[in-house]
Amino acid sequence: MAYTRGTHNIRGGVDMRRMATGRRAANSPRGSFSFNGDMSGYSMADFMLGVPRTVTTPVDQLLGHVGQWRNGFFLNDVWQATRQMTLSLGLRYELNTPAQTYTGYASMLNADFTQIIPATHPSPGFKFHEPNRKDLAPRLGATYRLTEKTILRGGWGIYYNPNQMNSFTFLTNNPPLAAEFTFNNDPLNPTLSFASPFGVVGPGGPPNMITPNRHLPNARKNQWSLDIQRELFTATVLDIQYLASRTTNLDRSFLNNTPLPGPGAIDARRPNQNFRQIRVIQNDLIANYDSLSLVLRRRMSQGLQANAHYTWSRTRDMSNHSNGGGAIVNDYDIWSDYGPASWDIPHRFVLSYVYEIPFLRNAAQPLVRSLLGGWQVSGVTTLQSGTPLNVTIQGDVANVGRGGQRPDLIGNPSVNCEPNPNALGLINCVDRAAFAQPAPFTFGNAPRNMLRGLGSKTTDLGLMKNFGIGTSNIQVRAEVFNAFNTVNWGSPNMTFGAADFGRVTSAGAMRRVQLGAKLLF
Repeated sequence: MAYTRGTHNIRGGVDMRRMATGRRAANSPRGSFSFNGDMSGYSMADFMLGVPRTVTTPVDQLLGHVGQWRNGFFLNDVWQATRQMTLSLGLRYELNTPAQTYTGYASMLNADFTQIIPATHPSPGFKFHEPNRKDLAPRLGATYRLTEKTILRGGWGIYYNPNQMNSFTFLTNNPPLAAEFTFNNDPLNPTLSFASPFGVVGPGGPPNMITPNRHLPNARKNQWSLDIQRELFTATVLDIQYLASRTTNLDRSFLNNTPLPGPGAIDARRPNQNFRQIRVIQNDLIANYDSLSLVLRRRMSQGLQANAHYTWSRTRDMSNHSNGGGAIVNDYDIWSDYGPASWDIPHRFVLSYVYEIPFLRNAAQPLVRSLLGGWQVSGVTTLQSGTPLNVTIQGDVANVGRGGQRPDLIGNPSVNCEPNPNALGLINCVDRAAFAQPAPFTFGNAPRNMLRGLGSKTTDLGLMKNFGIGTSNIQVRAEVFNAFNTVNWGSPNMTFGAADFGRVTSAGAMRRVQLGAKLLF
C-alpha cells in the first residue's frame, strides 16, 4: 500500500513466504573409514595396514521434509525534508515461525542434551526450536545535495536472516530413525581394522546425534554506510564509499561432547556418556566487515565508457557456516579462531571499459563501413590480494577425536615462494622453521588464517560488432580470457609436517579464446 501527502511518500506491506526443503541428508550413507597418520605416522601407511583412526557406520537415507513461514511486515516513509535533503525512514518486523518437520520423521535432543525428542514417530508439526519474536529491523537513509555537483549519502539498518533449511533436513540421521555410530581407534592400543571395523566388542554403545540448539536466534547484521559523490567533469563522477557491518548469531557446528585434550580412549572421556559425537547447530559466532572504496565512473561519452573501482576491506570472523563444515578447533574457546575470514581480500582493483573504435565508422565505401567500421573493444582487468592461508597439522595431536588442528608458532613466517627447479610450480613458500608440532594432548597456538596466499592479475578482452540484416542484427564476438596468459598460482599446501608443505602445484586457467555469434531480433 502507498500513501502520498505533501513531502511524504509512505509505503507499507506484508511479505509472507512458505519455505520448504526435502532431501536425503546422509553424507556417508555407506559409512566411512578415516586415516590420518596417527597409527603409524603416515596416513597411506595406516591405510595399507588396515588400521583406521575412526570408523563411521552406514546409515539409512530417509527423506527429510522441513520448512517454515518467513513473514515480514514493513513501513517506509520517503520524506523530502528540504530541497537539498531526502530522508528514508523505515521499520521492518520479522516474524518467522519455528522450523518444523512436515513428515514427522526427525529427531533431536532436548534443551539440556539428555533426551531424544519427540518421543514418538511420526510427529508431523514438531518444531525444532523456540520462536524468535523480537526481530525489529529499523532502517535509516539520507541523501543531501551539498552543491550542484556534490552529493552526500548515508544509511544504517539492521537485518535478520534465519538458518538455512539444511540445518534441519539432516535430523533424519538420528536415532531411533537412522542411528549412526562413530568408533575411534586408540593409537596405543588399536582395536579397529578392516576385519573388525567396530572393534573387539562389535557395534553398539551410544550413537552420534545431530541437533539444533532449542534457542536459535536469527543471524543479525548491523550495517551502515557513508558515500560522497562528486561530478569531476562531463559524464564522469568520483565516489568515495565507506561500508561496514557487525554480524552476530552466525551458525556453526558446536561439537559439545568433545573431550578435553588428554590421554586415553576418546569415548571414555566424553562429558555426556549417553552419546558419542554430538553436533549442535548453534548460532553464537560473529563477523566484522569494514571497507573503503574509490569508484571512478564515466558514462558513454565520445565512444568511451569506463568504471575503475578500488576497494580496501577487512573481514574477520570465527568460522565458516555449519553447512560448509564450519567448526571451531577448540569447541570451548570460540575466540581462539577469530581472525581473517577465508574470503578476506584486503585489496581489489577492477577496471572495466568499452571503447567504440572510430576508424572507418564513417567510411565512404559502404562495404568497408559495413565490415570494418563500428567495432567495439571491451575489457575487464582485475588485480587482487590473495586469500588467507590456514596452517594445519596432520592427525589428532590433542586426542579429541577431530583433525584440522594447528601447530605451534615459534617464528615470524611469511609467504615467499621460489620456482621449482625440477618441475612446474613453486616451492618453499613458507618457512618450516617458523612452526613446531604441539606437545602431545595440546592445541597449537598458531592463529587461524594467519598467512595470505598469492594475489592474482587477470585481463579479459572482447571485440564485438553488430551487423544489420533487415530489422534484425547478428552480433559477432571474439573474447579472450586471461589475455596476457598471466600465471595466477594457487595456494600452497599448508599441512605442516607433510612432504609438500609450502609447495604450489596448481594455477588458474591459462589464456582461452572464444568466438561466438548471436542473432538479435
